[in-house]
Amino acid sequence: MSKTEASIRHLVFDLGGVLVDFRGVASLATRLRIAPALMAEQWLKSESVRAYERGATDTETFINSVIAEFGQGLTDQELREQMRGWLPGPLPGALDLLRDLAAAGISHSCLSNTNTFHWREMQSWHLDRTFAHSFLSHELRMVKPDPEIFEHVSQTLELPPSSIAFFDDHPTNVAAARAFGLTAIQTTSPHACRSWLGANALL
Repeated sequence: MSKTEASIRHLVFDLGGVLVDFRGVASLATRLRIAPALMAEQWLKSESVRAYERGATDTETFINSVIAEFGQGLTDQELREQMRGWLPGPLPGALDLLRDLAAAGISHSCLSNTNTFHWREMQSWHLDRTFAHSFLSHELRMVKPDPEIFEHVSQTLELPPSSIAFFDDHPTNVAAARAFGLTAIQTTSPHACRSWLGANALL
């Protein structure tokens, strides 16, 4: 048994970019003519986005705030239409991975910066059927990469951070999770998650 296999007791997955096809950042980057990596960083730090994903504002306020913050001719109607297409569906292999984890008796949860609008859509795909916990920013009133959200996960699971494997696509979130003590892995697909789990004899 490897050191990683012996120490990991729970898996936590980000949703957008790991299990779910999230196109919001890429779509806005193209529309606003901003480099995707820069847009992703601005999105993570945006007060408009953080407030929405903490559940502190409604969709109408979010739309107005994003237009005010990023501007460049973006209209209310255009942003509304974009938002409806930001989540096309689960990434290939996501539902199979979650089913295989459940069949193997491997405890797992999700941790996502999201909102009521998009979480309702994801629930329609039954992504949450196998999760022990759904740690959602808009319900917790906390967002990644703030350390308090990782502390909440650790306390809720009643596990030390090092025994939690956390998969996220954004390097800032991964770095923050590692700083808190989680075993954090940057991945961008269910296949990448499965490969890491296999390499560490966890699945």
